[in-house]
Amino acid sequence: MALVGLVVVSHSRALAEAAVELSLQMVHGTRPEIVVAAGTPDGGFGTDATQVADAIRAADLGAGVVVLTDLGSAVLSTEFALDLVQDANAILVAAPFVEGLLAATVRSATGGTMEEVADEARAALTPKLTALGPDPGEFDDTAEETGELLWLTDAENHITLHNASGLHARPAALLVAKAREFDAEVRLRCHGLEGGATSPIALATLNARQGDEVWIGARGPQAAEAVAALTSLIADGFGEPSRSPRTTAVTPTGPLGVSPGRVVGIARLMAPPLVDPPVEARLRTSQLSGEKKRLETALEEVAADYEARADASGDDAAQIMRTTATLTRDPELLRSAQALIDALHLGAATAVWRTANDIVERLHTAGGLLAERTTDITDIRDRVVCHLTGRPMPGLPDSGEPFVLVAHDLAPSDTASLERERCLGIVTVGGGPTSHTSVLARSMGIPAVVGFRDALAIPDGAEVLVDGTSGEVVVSPDGTQRAGARTAPSPLEPLSAPGKTRDGVSVPLLANVGSVAEAQAAARAGAEGIGLFRTEICFLNADVEPDPEQQFIIYRDALAQFAGRRVVVRTLDAGSDKPMPFLTIPGEGNPALGVRGYRTAARRPGVLARQLEAMARASRESGAETWVMAPMISTPAEAAEFAGLARAAGLGTVGVMVEIPSAALQAEEILSEVDFVSIGTNDLAQYAMATDRQASGLGGLQDPWQPAVLRLLGMVGRAGRLAGKPVGVCGEAAADPALAAVLVGYNSYLVTPDHSDGIHLGEVFVGVFIGAVTFTGSIVAFLKLSARMKSAPLMLPGHNLLNLGALVVFLAMTVWFVVSPSLWLLVVMTVIALALGFHLVASIGGGDMPVVVSMLNSYSGWAAAAAGFMLGNDLLIITGALVGSSGAYLSYIMCKAMNRSFWSVIAGGFGSDGAVTGEAKDYGEHREISAEQTAELLRGSQSVIITPGYGMAVAQAQYPVADLTSRLLAKGVKVRFGIHPVAGRLPGHMNVLLAEAKVPYDIVLEMDEINDDFENTDVVLVIGANDTVNPAALDDPSSPIAGMPVLEVWNARDVIVFKRSMNTGYAGVQNPLFFRENTQMLFGDAKQRVDDIIAAL
Repeated sequence: MALVGLVVVSHSRALAEAAVELSLQMVHGTRPEIVVAAGTPDGGFGTDATQVADAIRAADLGAGVVVLTDLGSAVLSTEFALDLVQDANAILVAAPFVEGLLAATVRSATGGTMEEVADEARAALTPKLTALGPDPGEFDDTAEETGELLWLTDAENHITLHNASGLHARPAALLVAKAREFDAEVRLRCHGLEGGATSPIALATLNARQGDEVWIGARGPQAAEAVAALTSLIADGFGEPSRSPRTTAVTPTGPLGVSPGRVVGIARLMAPPLVDPPVEARLRTSQLSGEKKRLETALEEVAADYEARADASGDDAAQIMRTTATLTRDPELLRSAQALIDALHLGAATAVWRTANDIVERLHTAGGLLAERTTDITDIRDRVVCHLTGRPMPGLPDSGEPFVLVAHDLAPSDTASLERERCLGIVTVGGGPTSHTSVLARSMGIPAVVGFRDALAIPDGAEVLVDGTSGEVVVSPDGTQRAGARTAPSPLEPLSAPGKTRDGVSVPLLANVGSVAEAQAAARAGAEGIGLFRTEICFLNADVEPDPEQQFIIYRDALAQFAGRRVVVRTLDAGSDKPMPFLTIPGEGNPALGVRGYRTAARRPGVLARQLEAMARASRESGAETWVMAPMISTPAEAAEFAGLARAAGLGTVGVMVEIPSAALQAEEILSEVDFVSIGTNDLAQYAMATDRQASGLGGLQDPWQPAVLRLLGMVGRAGRLAGKPVGVCGEAAADPALAAVLVGYNSYLVTPDHSDGIHLGEVFVGVFIGAVTFTGSIVAFLKLSARMKSAPLMLPGHNLLNLGALVVFLAMTVWFVVSPSLWLLVVMTVIALALGFHLVASIGGGDMPVVVSMLNSYSGWAAAAAGFMLGNDLLIITGALVGSSGAYLSYIMCKAMNRSFWSVIAGGFGSDGAVTGEAKDYGEHREISAEQTAELLRGSQSVIITPGYGMAVAQAQYPVADLTSRLLAKGVKVRFGIHPVAGRLPGHMNVLLAEAKVPYDIVLEMDEINDDFENTDVVLVIGANDTVNPAALDDPSSPIAGMPVLEVWNARDVIVFKRSMNTGYAGVQNPLFFRENTQMLFGDAKQRVDDIIAAL
């Protein structure tokens, strides 16, 4: 089908061509024929009738031509040209030149007739007039008298655009066509602009794109039907794809638990930032007075809120908030906004938005300290707008009770202001295991799950369960799911300084801080210094460079908390996920690989120079031992350049961070230029493995245990040894105790360049092997004990041969390493040991896990002894050997008590196929009992035995159990405790836990002492025990726990079992005790249930 042609007549060819280029930007697909007739033949300014006539002939492809002109004389030339073209099928329209051409182009592209294209061009100023609003004089008295409001709707809705190209010409034309089917006037609004659904250009110029929210309003007899039809059309994406074919997105593989813990709390959603001005209707004259009063009230209430929060904050924060309250009450802000309301008939929210933005612009222009107030003005603007419109305030939610924070992701500025006393847990859509959200959550002990795609669908205020270990997120959890979850923030344990190992080796406990407040908190907590002061966190919200005096004050106050002690200060690590407008490149395509850290000095060298001067001055006045280092160093030349700048500023100890593989590969050269290096393992893993640390679903690649990352660590460590200079490890790998034995082993290998001592090399190899086996074995044990991994043994084909083969390979490699030492052998052996540790414990059934945990304790002792040999530390050798041997002996005793083969258990089930041979049986139905009914049973009892297990220790129920015991004893009830030989090995001996709770030791009896007394007992309380009271151990020869001695609690008159659910124990088999006639189940958290019984007694 031929499209209507367009002729553009202008005195300037450049103007005409620019207008055509702009118009064509609005058209996707087939374009109309547009011919330019502009300028004179000699290239000057003017119009030529003959040229216009030729253009009309060229543009007419059969559907006619619409001609647009710029000035009056161009109209004369066009009229003369139309006389020259016989039977010309053309219309000369009186329309604005640029807007008219834009409108005509869009309408022609959508198949409009010549008359429709001409009409569209004539009405082209409508969208602009709508956006600017009517002249106040247009509000006549008639409208005032009738009380008619501007454009009242009979129906309206909001819908988000899903199609990739947004509301371009084709979707706009479809919307217009659909709207014409109904007897209603329809309008659409986006980004504060509004257009009628009779005009494709009005809709196309709304600039609505994918992800934007569009308002649809209609009035008339069929308003509701029209709104519903247009909503459906947009929801279907106009038949276009929702994703551009050129766009590739990484889809998270699923939720990832990044910070352990299990909590239940009220969800609070973090509102997105305000990026667009409010959308408000223009006001009538009679409404202006009320709107100005509404604005005045909102400003006062926001100021009062600042003051209320100041009263509840610390000194520094309170001063800032009171200053901001004063700014909120500034009469200039109110007068300027009210003037806009009077002059332009604006709503209060729009008026304060424009006024605040104008003030921000003026402060930017003024620069210096005034420019630093822009953040305060923006915060005031957002709070007032939210107050007026009812929107939630952007940023961290303000909740009167502990909450679970739900967000798309957290920026460093958000994490810096998060308080652990208020936040129970964190759930985000984005983020990875080493993102700022994850690092912050782990450092603060807040359970967190990242990569949860449906996070923002959680209703605000809903109760939600967060398990930061398994990655589980449950909305409205039931009683069974809630069991064992915390509902209040856990207190931080105080540090015991000075830090040291058991054998007295000093280990400084240094803090990681990002503000003066955090430095003060670290000092109160007993930290011995600052291991990393992230200066960029202090200025994340700054739009302009902080004043040198302001920087000096912040650095001095932070350093002064640790006068005479070490403070390692990092220069601004701006860029990537920590954008700083005054330093980084806005909208940089790939910021993680772009201008970040030290690289920003190439763009703004003065910023770094002024920061170093402020640091040096703060160091002198605070008395701290200040070390300074630069982030994101790539080459030795950069290291030398930074060292020169820092020393010139007066800073004596200068280092750099090793976060990029190129820096690790050139560590020897870099250390020749600086005094120390610090390895940032989070970023090093990110760049070495090519995985964005913010990405979800790539946790395995972001692990510092990756062999490639370990090899880079070894290279930097060797360079530090050769140079005789300190090599630090930061990032979360520095806080991983399981890495200690491995890193000591690597370091011990690297400290002897000639490797001539074969005995020492053997010690190194064995020490690293034991440490790696213990590490992965401990992880698997934890997963099994916490029911996050099946307790049944992992039965790979030839599993015994796999374990034996790994040991044979280890022995062979040990000989090889002693004869011909090489770092790659050490790395390969580490990988084998990690795999062996996993397989050894995974191959052991849940019923034997108490012995496994005891053996892992023993392994850790042997690892410590091996480290002692490497370091030549006799005390560490003796202590490690004692721990290792005593743990092994205790494991042997436990195996005897459980009728287990010691060698079979510690060798990963060697000699057993690990199968559970017991058949599944239907034991019938269990019976339940309440806490009140249990209390009634206890009141009528003469003799009570309590058999505690692992569940009591996990629930920390020993204290209420001790209270219950004392109350029963006071009532004359005979109370005793029955302890199984292996009960309480996880995580501590039952008699120790009971002693802590001050239970009389003479009523705590071993299994052999009490088993015969159950027959004469009225009530037995089984608290958190399972396999140790399972009668199948005695009655069922096919059971995996057959032959294991157990507490024969079923012989009592009544048995009450405290359990969270009917799940099996570590052995993975059901307990027939739970279905016996004299047994009743009391479900829930053991601590809470005991408290309920005490309350009912």
